[in-house]
Amino acid sequence: MTFTLREPADKNDHCLGPLHAPVVLVMYGDYECPYSAVVTPMIEKLAHEYKSNLCVVYRHFPMKTIHSQAEYAVKAAEASDRQGKFWQMHKLLFKNYDSLSIQKIDDLAKELELNMNLFYKDIERQEIVDKIQNDILSGVASEVSSTPSIFINDLRYEGSSSYWPLRETIDKSLAGGESAYL
Repeated sequence: MTFTLREPADKNDHCLGPLHAPVVLVMYGDYECPYSAVVTPMIEKLAHEYKSNLCVVYRHFPMKTIHSQAEYAVKAAEASDRQGKFWQMHKLLFKNYDSLSIQKIDDLAKELELNMNLFYKDIERQEIVDKIQNDILSGVASEVSSTPSIFINDLRYEGSSSYWPLRETIDKSLAGGESAYL
C-alpha cells in the first residue's frame, strides 16, 4: 500500500532548498525521537549536496504521549523561528534529544542568544500553537503514526533511514523513477 502526502509543501513550511526543486522530501519528526535525531543530519547533508535539486521540509509531529518535552521543544523551535533561528534551534534540539528538559531547552535558547523575553512570549502565541497543530493534522491526514516519517515527491518513503538508501531514492526521483519508495 502506498501512502501519499496529503498536504503538499508550501511557503508556510520550514524548508532547506527551493520549493520548486525537482525532488521535495518532507520529514515529520519529534525532537525527542532518537530515530529522528539520527536521520536529520543525513537529510540536511543531502540538502547541502543536492542544492537546488532538493527541497527538504521539516514538519512537527511531537509524540507527546511518549516524549514528555516534545511539546515544549516544538514550541521553542517555532519561537526561535520568530527570531530567525529555527534551523539553529532545530539542530540543537536534535543534538540534545536525549537530555531535553524545559531548563535545557531554555539554555539552548540562551546559547543562541535569543531575546528571552520575546522567546517566552512567543512560546505562548496562538499562531505557534496553530502552526504546530497544522503540521500534526497534515501528518495524520497522510497516515503518519511514528517518527521519522519521510515522503519523497509526495510518496511515503519505506526504505532504510540511512544515508545511501535515501540518496539512491533521491537519484531515482531525479531520473523520473518511483520504485524505491514502495
